[in-house]
Amino acid sequence: MKSNNFFNLLVCKLIAIILILAMFSFTSGCCTMFGEKSQTIIVKTVPEGKIVRYQGVKIKDGGIVYIKKEFKAPQFYVDGEGGFYFVDLDYNPDLWLIGDGALLLLGLIPGLIGFGIDFGTGAWREFDNPQVIYLPESK
Repeated sequence: MKSNNFFNLLVCKLIAIILILAMFSFTSGCCTMFGEKSQTIIVKTVPEGKIVRYQGVKIKDGGIVYIKKEFKAPQFYVDGEGGFYFVDLDYNPDLWLIGDGALLLLGLIPGLIGFGIDFGTGAWREFDNPQVIYLPESK
């Protein structure tokens, strides 16, 4: 009788461990699962008609850029009179972060995993469209 109880307890613990591992393996960030992994944006320059670069490609005012969401925020490269400089893209948090917050309320670890995945992949960013880049006036 004693060994039967031990066996039942062992099976219950094994099932609990399998369920916990399954829950963690299927938990992902809501932005990563449901949001866009890339985004197409229109580039506007002020003053109009200028050229900026994104990953070595020249983009004219009104041009369209395909941006893959990654951990590091993408930047435009701008040639200026005093040399070059980088301009960060404007973005807001994706609304799917609310889902990560809900996961956080359901359980601390699944919520933290969701936030970690979304921030690690960059999926939490929703880029402004169009991107307006202010360039210095030429003399």
